[in-house]
Amino acid sequence: MRIRLLFRLSMMLPALVLQVFAEPMTVIRDIRNLPPEKAAQELPVEICGLVSSLHPRKPGMFIFDGENGIYVTLPKNAGEIEGLRFANKIRIIGKTGKGNFLPTVTAESIEVLSTEALPDPLVFNWKHLHDPSVDCQWFKVGGWMTGLYIQEELDYVVAELDVYDSTILVLFPNDPGMFERVKKHMFHYVIINGVAGTLYNTHRQMLGRYIFTHAATSIYPEKAGKKHHSKQLIPLQEIYRYGANRQIPLHTFGTVIHATQDTIYLRNEHTTLKAKAMSDIELYPGDEVELTGYIRPNLIAPEFGAYEVRRTGHGAIPEPKRIETKPYYYPVGLHNELVQLDAVTVGLANSLSPRNPPENKPDSMHETLLCRKDDWFFNVQLPEGEVIKNALSPGTTIRITGICKFSRNHDRLFFREPALISLTPRSMADITVLKPAPWWTPKRLFWGLGTALFFLLGYQIWVTLLRKRVITQTQTITSQIKRESILNERQRIARELHDTLEQALTGLSMLLGNSKLQLKSNIEKGRHSLELAESMLKYCREESRSTINDLRGGILEKTDLPSAIRKTIAPLIEECGAKLSFSCTGTPCRLTLSAERHILRITSEAITNAARHGAPQHISVSMLFEQNYLNVKITDDGCGFDTNILTSSTRFGIQGLHERANHVGGFIEIQSAPGKGTSVELNIPALEKLKRKEV
Repeated sequence: MRIRLLFRLSMMLPALVLQVFAEPMTVIRDIRNLPPEKAAQELPVEICGLVSSLHPRKPGMFIFDGENGIYVTLPKNAGEIEGLRFANKIRIIGKTGKGNFLPTVTAESIEVLSTEALPDPLVFNWKHLHDPSVDCQWFKVGGWMTGLYIQEELDYVVAELDVYDSTILVLFPNDPGMFERVKKHMFHYVIINGVAGTLYNTHRQMLGRYIFTHAATSIYPEKAGKKHHSKQLIPLQEIYRYGANRQIPLHTFGTVIHATQDTIYLRNEHTTLKAKAMSDIELYPGDEVELTGYIRPNLIAPEFGAYEVRRTGHGAIPEPKRIETKPYYYPVGLHNELVQLDAVTVGLANSLSPRNPPENKPDSMHETLLCRKDDWFFNVQLPEGEVIKNALSPGTTIRITGICKFSRNHDRLFFREPALISLTPRSMADITVLKPAPWWTPKRLFWGLGTALFFLLGYQIWVTLLRKRVITQTQTITSQIKRESILNERQRIARELHDTLEQALTGLSMLLGNSKLQLKSNIEKGRHSLELAESMLKYCREESRSTINDLRGGILEKTDLPSAIRKTIAPLIEECGAKLSFSCTGTPCRLTLSAERHILRITSEAITNAARHGAPQHISVSMLFEQNYLNVKITDDGCGFDTNILTSSTRFGIQGLHERANHVGGFIEIQSAPGKGTSVELNIPALEKLKRKEV
């Protein structure tokens, strides 16, 4: 830390020694010629000069030594310096400063020596307009005073002076009564003594010129009688034609179409004229007036500077002229005219008042409405302080009344063809809404499409995710159904085997055991038991054959129940040589696969018994389908049997038929007698429960 401090002191020591022991600079020219870096070292200064400009409320002043001038920053106790004023000869002890454009002097002490007259100022000419070296010089500037306003933020009264076709701003201290004293010289050619100031940028580069002066007494009007007045009233359209003398005051006349505090717009039957005036007379549209003043050139049409305004009468209020738009046609004759046209708003922009800096109050902002009329695009410059309402959003059709102005097309050298048109309404009442803007603006359309696209994208993502979820769930459900189907089929097969083969084989095993014992004691009973065992074996063979067919894919999976019955019994009928009669009444419906298998097995078992034991010549099968009822009837004309006296094999087959009928919620009726054939009838009264559900 100490090493760093010693290093800094070693770097500052040469500058401190230079300030203490160096000889002070005494010539303003030498200070002005210092490079900025050298002037920033705060070199000692001791100079003398005359105060050439002093603002009573500013912390600085200009002094002039007879050859060169410089800006001096006053010390904090400047108010205590007795007698400090314009034209004082003073001695200043201080130090140099870098300044923003040229080096300056920061005063540490000021001594008033005397009061002397300043030397004759240099005559300002066109070369000095853009010469950086004349900054802070004492000048005499001549020109036409064409504008005047108060810049309150900077505490100046600002006059606009036309000098060599350029406008120079002359700054007076905003003292009480200063504006009125300067106003007397408006629109006259005057000579002003003052100090040349420079408008610059952050790179110390010159941008323009203005003049500082201390009081209105520095204004010198032209001597009376030097210029004679034109006594003839000149119509507006003849002003500034060939042979006109700009140095001679003119008289003109016309009808007021619009008037503000400092501007009058006149009209006659041929043209219009914009006149700037500092008049206390309050004018209204329709007033007949005469103006006296000087003419000044402008880009599109001459303008008038009136130092005298006289009202001579009052007529009808002028009506605005309609503008008709045509391609490549610009009605330049309507420049400064009160016009009216219908247009469509395009947008809105803000612009600063040209007489106020950006740090000024918000009401110095001008709102500009961008409009379109056919192929024309133009600006509507609202009066200062007026605000565009929401009703004038882009796309609104409006009718505008206002002062028409054209700007210059710099591509044309001789004839000033306009390049841009603008309108200035007199007030917001000059803007009338004819048709509101459509609700669907480009911005809203963009947001609407964006929102729709967002929801569409979200919906697409949702559908994709839902589809994946449905596929996953479908696969899961399919897998579960498949497993359940396999499990159910296994359970059915196990049940079938248990209810038929296993019971039959168990009974067969017991029967063979009894037959073995009976053969030892009674051969007839043993033979009967063997016949019964043979019948049970046939039944087991049929059951096993049916089960095998089901496992291979039964006929019921390929066709409906009536067709399956017909195809199944056809080989059995052919084997016994009988004739088959088959009928189906009503509308067949699909039943559960288990129910259809039981009905098919009942029918085929009945046909098999008839074909093998009854020797029939004719077998009839009829099916009756009703809404909640099914009847299947099998009849034959075979030998029949006594239902009261049943053999073991017959009893075993009939028992199987009844068991299958119970599985489907039905019952079996058997009618037979020896020599009269047999009838087996299956009735299912609750068919609705067995119907197959549609998938």
